[in-house]
Order: sequence, then structure tokens, then C-alpha cells
Amino acid sequence: MLGWASRTPGRLWTVVPLAVTVASVLDQVPLVGVLVPECVTWSYWAPSWLSAWLSGSSAGGAS
Repeated sequence: MLGWASRTPGRLWTVVPLAVTVASVLDQVPLVGVLVPECVTWSYWAPSWLSAWLSGSSAGGAS
């Protein structure tokens, strides 16, 4: 699959976010999450402000 994905830049730019998304979903499953390395999940690559926003925590201020 890696050879197929790296054949053209368009395939690579499609497969990488898809693979990271699938790994992030699988990381949330209790027994499967142990097998997924953290470096392939969105929480590892996302900036801290985006991770805080996605998790729903606010830095103070009424909503």
C-alpha cells in the first residue's frame, strides 16, 4: 500500500490524512488502542490550541 500511495503526490496527500484519521479512531477503542502508536494519531500532530479547542476546554470566558 505504501508503494501505491507514494506513486503520485495526490495519492500520498489523500492516504496520509485518511490513515491518521483511521488510526485516531482505532486509538479510542480500548483493546485496539494499545496497538496504535501515539505518533500516528491526530492528538500527536495537532497544535496545542487546536487540541484544546477540539476537546471542548476553554481558556476562560463565558460561552
